[in-house]
Amino acid sequence: TFPHECEVNKIEDGVVVSYKARPGGIEGIDKGHTLVHEVGHWLGLYHTFQGGCSRDKGYNGGDLVDDTPPVKAHQYDCDRQDSCPTDPG
Repeated sequence: TFPHECEVNKIEDGVVVSYKARPGGIEGIDKGHTLVHEVGHWLGLYHTFQGGCSRDKGYNGGDLVDDTPPVKAHQYDCDRQDSCPTDPG
């Protein structure tokens, strides 16, 4: 859950990660990155692609952290293309 959801849903507050995502689990998700990713959400971080390129629509898109520019969509590779050229960063 995100922190803002905890006020109304304290039973589901926390982070749950499958045992398959731990070191020694399923190859490809067994490096501990899933836990780091989900704890980031629990601490209030969004994806950098959250809302896409929407700063120009009044929404502060991306992960809402000033040092990380928003990106248009999830990227599976290391392409450093600026997918939101009208946004700063």
